[in-house]
Amino acid sequence: MENHHIKNIILFGLILISSLYSQTTTFRLEWNPVLLDTLGNEETLPVTYWIYGDSLCSSQLDEEHFLTATKDTLFEHQVEQGRNYFYRILAVDEWGNRSVITEKTGNTPYVLSQIKIFLEGIFEESGDSMYISPDMSNLMPLQSPYSESNRMVPAHSNNTIDWILVSIYENPQDPSLHDRAFLLQTDGWLADIGNENTVLGFAGIDSGSYYVQVRHRNHAFILSNQTDLTKTPGAINFAGDQSTHHASSIAKKLKANTWGLVSGDLDQNGAVNNADYTLWLDQAQNSTTGYSGADLNFDGFVTTSDYTLWWRNSQ
Repeated sequence: MENHHIKNIILFGLILISSLYSQTTTFRLEWNPVLLDTLGNEETLPVTYWIYGDSLCSSQLDEEHFLTATKDTLFEHQVEQGRNYFYRILAVDEWGNRSVITEKTGNTPYVLSQIKIFLEGIFEESGDSMYISPDMSNLMPLQSPYSESNRMVPAHSNNTIDWILVSIYENPQDPSLHDRAFLLQTDGWLADIGNENTVLGFAGIDSGSYYVQVRHRNHAFILSNQTDLTKTPGAINFAGDQSTHHASSIAKKLKANTWGLVSGDLDQNGAVNNADYTLWLDQAQNSTTGYSGADLNFDGFVTTSDYTLWWRNSQ
């Protein structure tokens, strides 16, 4: 059965609720049995099916995400109600020969992408990276600061800079189709929570052409030109390719062929102006410390150094 493909996995996506007050959803997964090896020989002994699954559509679904092994061609999985889930299946015969693992399937469509940005306030030109002190890393909240996507992480890695919100638009003038918080790494790539996977997943979105917006809590947002999003993750490199920037976006040239999000947009309206100064002044006069929106250089204090960053971009 070596390299035998599994055919026609069908996920019915049935939601089976045992009672009106059930807190779980049951997904039912069915597939055709593997009866022949790649040479056309009949499989005389039972074939075992290894099932992998995860709630993140960006997950690699490897050994870490192994759910069960079964000789049946049907699998029912209970998960928390309202949660999406995505699966892949591998067939193994009695001699240890394996099939090709199936394509990922789930109860909702999805697209994948990779996104790179730099933040002006903490960009280090010499290393083409960003830096915050370990003290600031410890102050970073475990829950996203964006009400649109209140995701949580059990702990932050040493490579994590801050939370970022990514929004998907069919048309920039219309409400977003999807908002999801991710973690910004020191090298500029956004990563999904839990495993620092730089492939980002957006569940509930069909493959197609969209505008992608990236927001940070004290930098001006950036918007992409229309770009194709599919189940194959393409890269949107806002940091190294200005042709990705939509005309409505503002970005700062940090060095040759390198751009960053503009620091100082404290009220998140897309511009750096006197309203942002008022917010900085209020926090400076109150000697605000810690994880603060007015701390533009991420040193844990609201000082004239942050004012300087605001002033340069407000002119």
